[in-house]
Amino acid sequence: MHFTSISRTLRRIAATVALSAVATTSFSASGPFASGTAQAAEIVVNVDEASIHRLVRSAATVIVGNPSTADVNVQSGKMLVVLGKNPGSTNLIALDRKGVQIEEVTIHVRSTGSRRVTLYRGAARLTYNCAPTCDRTLVVGDNDGSFQGLQKQISGKSGISQGSADAAGDGE
Repeated sequence: MHFTSISRTLRRIAATVALSAVATTSFSASGPFASGTAQAAEIVVNVDEASIHRLVRSAATVIVGNPSTADVNVQSGKMLVVLGKNPGSTNLIALDRKGVQIEEVTIHVRSTGSRRVTLYRGAARLTYNCAPTCDRTLVVGDNDGSFQGLQKQISGKSGISQGSADAAGDGE
């Protein structure tokens, strides 16, 4: 009898957990109730990486609370590409053509600790991305002189690449 009562208790717990999982799924932002009202959601993305987020219906306007934390590009009315720029949190609000809120999403941008090495020289900090070799990377909070020098090099390289792409496009 004792075994039977334990077995019944375990079955009740399992049934409760299963029902909780179904209820949670039904009321999530991607569930069947998402199309009628604005739903809260979260996106977690690493710095310098992208993530896809799909809306329940097409957006005419997308607003990012702090564009220095994350950038959002609309690929189609319903598909958004979220790019993590700096560690922190911000929000995204999507509106339809009538200005009605479709969705509000919290975006959490996290710093990737793996493959990153931080070097301290007194109060000065330098950050390297070591995948597979160690190269300097732009990280907010690094030594100003080093950060600005690296930023200038990256901008210069991007300008050269863009100039080459523009020149290639002119020939067609």
